[in-house]
Amino acid sequence: MAVVYIQRDAQQQISALRRDLPPVGQEAYWHAIESQQPEVLAFLQAVGPEIENPLASTDLGLARVTEDLIDLLIDQGLIRFTDLPEGAQAKLMERRTRRASLNRLSLLESDGDADPAQLP
Repeated sequence: MAVVYIQRDAQQQISALRRDLPPVGQEAYWHAIESQQPEVLAFLQAVGPEIENPLASTDLGLARVTEDLIDLLIDQGLIRFTDLPEGAQAKLMERRTRRASLNRLSLLESDGDADPAQLP
């Protein structure tokens, strides 16, 4: 069975995990444990996306920044939408369509939530 090395926090919960040996001089801070222990699996499941792609938590925000930047460049006439590769055009159109749909749903929900007594 494979062994991993863990650190625990003040509540004795796993706070860090590594597959390789701890750095020389820091062995006392790490404890060997079987990788299939339930607490190891739970820790990996909780932080899984960050381990697989440490940038995953920023991807959605950066996607929105990229969309806004493309819109700004188009609005200022620095690029044309048709200058973008067809795949990029399709993805941007899909996002715009979905965003417009979400905005419409949001407006419908807020209209339906209005107090009838407050309507003119």
